[in-house]
Amino acid sequence: MLSSCARRQILGIVFPIIFAIIVNAIPTPAVASSIQEILRNRIESGGIPLRLSVGEEPVYASVLLPVFYERRIYRPAWINDKGLLAHATSLLDALLTADAEGLRPNDYHWNTIEHLLS
Repeated sequence: MLSSCARRQILGIVFPIIFAIIVNAIPTPAVASSIQEILRNRIESGGIPLRLSVGEEPVYASVLLPVFYERRIYRPAWINDKGLLAHATSLLDALLTADAEGLRPNDYHWNTIEHLLS
């Protein structure tokens, strides 16, 4: 089981990548399958150490991100065939109030996520 710190790191890493990939996509089984393939390709071609970015922002994920998606067989974590999952919306809400927990929303790429969703 991952520690809460590791879970927070995964959320901060994974969430922006998923939104970068799915923005303006119409969720269908074909799209979910396509996203799964995109995730696999981006992670596998990221090099060692893994280097990924969302727009101009680097994503620090050399260990946690590949493990997270490998365990999921690269299935998207934040959407399904019907669209954005409820826990993704909950995560967005949590990011908005991260400063109340001593965290900085921008450490979780909040501005990028907000821009991608608008």
